[in-house]
Amino acid sequence: MYDIIIHGGTVADGSGGVPFKADIVVLDGKIAGIGDFSASKAKNKIDANGRWVTPGFFDMHSHADLTAMLCPDMEGLLGQGVTSVFTGHCGMTMAPIGDYFVGMLEDVKAFEEISPLITYGKGPGNYPAADSPSLRRAFEKRFGVKMDWTSFGDFREYLRKTGVGANMYMLVGHAQIRMAAMGMDYKRTATQQEIDVMKTHVVEAMESGALGLSFGLDYAPGIFADDNELYQLAECLVPYKGILAAHTRRRGKKPGAAREHTEMQGYRDLMEIGLKTGLHVHISHISSGFDVKPADQELQDACGRRTLAIIDEYRAKGAHVTWDTLVPDYIPWFFFPELAGVFKYFIELSGGKTAFCEKLQSPTYRAELTRSIKEGKNPSFGMLIEDMEILRCKNESYVGRRLNEIAAEQGKTPLEMAFDMLMEDADTCYRQPPLGGPKETVDRVFDEAEEASMGLDNCAYDYDFEGERPDMPRDRSTPTSYCGMITFFEKRSDIPFEKLVQKLTGNAAKAIGIADRGFLREGMAADVLVIDRENLRSNENFVDPRQKPDGIDYVIVDGRIAVERGEHSHIRAGCIINRNEN
Repeated sequence: MYDIIIHGGTVADGSGGVPFKADIVVLDGKIAGIGDFSASKAKNKIDANGRWVTPGFFDMHSHADLTAMLCPDMEGLLGQGVTSVFTGHCGMTMAPIGDYFVGMLEDVKAFEEISPLITYGKGPGNYPAADSPSLRRAFEKRFGVKMDWTSFGDFREYLRKTGVGANMYMLVGHAQIRMAAMGMDYKRTATQQEIDVMKTHVVEAMESGALGLSFGLDYAPGIFADDNELYQLAECLVPYKGILAAHTRRRGKKPGAAREHTEMQGYRDLMEIGLKTGLHVHISHISSGFDVKPADQELQDACGRRTLAIIDEYRAKGAHVTWDTLVPDYIPWFFFPELAGVFKYFIELSGGKTAFCEKLQSPTYRAELTRSIKEGKNPSFGMLIEDMEILRCKNESYVGRRLNEIAAEQGKTPLEMAFDMLMEDADTCYRQPPLGGPKETVDRVFDEAEEASMGLDNCAYDYDFEGERPDMPRDRSTPTSYCGMITFFEKRSDIPFEKLVQKLTGNAAKAIGIADRGFLREGMAADVLVIDRENLRSNENFVDPRQKPDGIDYVIVDGRIAVERGEHSHIRAGCIINRNEN
């Protein structure tokens, strides 16, 4: 008797090939057969007639490791069909922990327990650092979770014991490694002794099962690393045939750099490491390597194609290069849908939204606040975007209109209008204008590429996630966290369905050398989706992103049903994959 029979579905097996009708049977976590099993018996029988059956989706650029200890069920990922995540990108990981720890993402809220307001005006890659004993205490106080690990291997073991919803293929990040070696004195070139300490951490991570190492060369502390440091750390991966992934150096001159960088130069630098060491190098969230000003659609398209051509030129020289791109409508994780989020710093000083909005009644306070903001003394991460679209407000006459339009109609500045709106409704929500234009065009060049694999560039969250305290601007992550993969299907309906599936499954597995997932084939791990394609909807929501998509009927992770008819079983069937298991 089989564990599961998926009967009568249309199979898109991850290869991009012609779909076909077949039954799929699952036994002991593996796909035991594909064909006609209508006479067979199973503990669970899924009627997939009228449905599509696909491999589970891969999130190829995931930061799920930064929140897996807070949201181990990973509902937002599983709900959109993601059964495997490639994590640890941009140099960002939660281990190893040395004497000092640099903030990554949700953990930053624990820093406020140590020093209130310390994180305001900071963003990912520019967060503060703290001594680790203080942070461990603050983390437990803020989240009720012990940072009960030190080495990268300890962290992986912690996640194994806790359990996780999706399979995790983990890189170790350069940021914490550099902090462990250099402490707070990281804004300089490392000494050879410090590099040697870093190398011990890389080796420990690889011995513990990491797939490789990631650099975040646009972010502190990675921006201060010179080429010598990067090459030496890369060479540590060679005996393990590890992957070197990088958020490469971007435009502009970075501290310690000998020259200004273009995007393309950053890609070339990484590929040169690949040529020199023989390593597999992976470019994170690729975009055009060239800057076109003023923007011109045809030139941007050409720049995207030229970027891919240069990668092929390096491949012709012998470099092993792969890349991922982000799903359409990508929204970064520092997303506050509330207008109040723009003034978060002043709300914190006021003791909450209620008190802040009461203070806005005072002309004196408004004048002081306006002066402070104009002088650049608003260290909130958000900015007042004058043409933001109002999505939700008690005054319905504002909804669907731009802030500057409403302000002009009433003879006010956009800032004054924002104050008035918050006095009417402290929970007013907005959306900034979509990126659109040339960037979207270039992204299309990449996601149309035959080898494309897709990433969310986000974390793991649950549907009840509340990232902030009561009476503060709400932080519930972004729509990408809950429906980004389904948005990809909606935005790229011009591409055949089986080809879209290929970009989310087989292409990802091939890119990082996974032998037993990414395809529906006998003997492979049973990560399987049953999709109601006709009713597949993202339910993308910018007021409350925590929405379940429609159409993902079943999610099977490692042969166990994690989502059934849209309902989560919370079984945490995911595996922390060891490098040697690939």
